[in-house]
Amino acid sequence: MFDRNKRDKHRGRELERVSMHYFLNCPTEQLELLPADMLYSALSEFNFVAVASHFISAQIKAANGNLQSTDTSYVILKFSCDIFFEYLFHIELFNDGEFTCLTNTDLIPTVITYLLDNENFNNYDLDSDDFENEDKLIAYEEFKLLLLINEQYMMRSYTSNVNNRVFDGLMRGKSEQPNLTNITGFINLLIYHLNREESNIIKILILKFLYLVFTTSYVTKMVYLNDLKILIDIFIRELNNMDNSKENR
Repeated sequence: MFDRNKRDKHRGRELERVSMHYFLNCPTEQLELLPADMLYSALSEFNFVAVASHFISAQIKAANGNLQSTDTSYVILKFSCDIFFEYLFHIELFNDGEFTCLTNTDLIPTVITYLLDNENFNNYDLDSDDFENEDKLIAYEEFKLLLLINEQYMMRSYTSNVNNRVFDGLMRGKSEQPNLTNITGFINLLIYHLNREESNIIKILILKFLYLVFTTSYVTKMVYLNDLKILIDIFIRELNNMDNSKENR
């Protein structure tokens, strides 16, 4: 058994070496890039949304449950989220089947639960640039995921009556009534990133979520006056800085 395992490992390393040698020495004219439309169409046919949702949900649980390998879990989570983001950026709107697959998984409640349970969730220092540790980076990936999924709900709400599980989950948490701690904490988080985010796409997604905050009666009354003043200042600054490039449309 030992000899066979040793032999298999040797074959694996040899195959990897040969494959890498072929790749590095293969003439560039023989390499053909797969067209983007074909790639995303293939991902859709292979039920990418359901697979990615289950995988990311599992990685979030692993990253929060295994403190000994947080860095490794973050890298895997970051990589899988980036693929999910690129897919969404390309297709813009989930079809009915993909949207159903997303809502049938536990991705949304998992992301919300772990984000709200993060010890730093309600402890962001708006005057601090300390956003380098793995725990906060994982929370940032969760934050972006919720913004992207929230946009899917918002776009779908124009053509159908659908309950926004992202917004309701964040505003209420595990309770049936609006949770003041969750609401004010998440608004602080939105302000934090809106004031520091470099990606215009994420900034726009934050503004879309804030639109929901200020058009929902039971939430509007819970926004602190100081937060409102800061938001107005940021809105004015961002509107002045925003351009009409394709990325920002």
